[in-house]
Amino acid sequence: MSSLPDAPLNSNFEVILRGGLDAGRVARRALVKHDPGLPPTVMEDVSLLVTELVTNAVRHADGASSHPIQFGFRRDNGTIRVEVVDVGTQFATPPRPTKGDATGGWGLFLVDRVATCWGVSPPRAGTCVWFELPATAAP
Repeated sequence: MSSLPDAPLNSNFEVILRGGLDAGRVARRALVKHDPGLPPTVMEDVSLLVTELVTNAVRHADGASSHPIQFGFRRDNGTIRVEVVDVGTQFATPPRPTKGDATGGWGLFLVDRVATCWGVSPPRAGTCVWFELPATAAP
């Protein structure tokens, strides 16, 4: 039987991603590196939502490799908060895909369903999309 490392009660980090096609993968690796003690189901949820937000930044907010994307993670008092900041300034909540076989448009729908809460906050420049969820697995 293997044990996970002791989970930190407070964990904060920020990573500047180069954008481009690898940005989601780099964000997931940073998550595993900086907070390896998350319960597996929580890690899966956070990884999924981080990938969705980073991918949205790359696709819709000019997150090309020449424009950085900021990925911030804060774990405090049993809550995880993730913020993804990009250079885009025209955030609009897309309509939910109407067909179950749609290949795109599911990102914020997933964030809405998995996260406890989420929103959009204007940083000094660009757009910040954030979400929160519990740092412990549901029973």
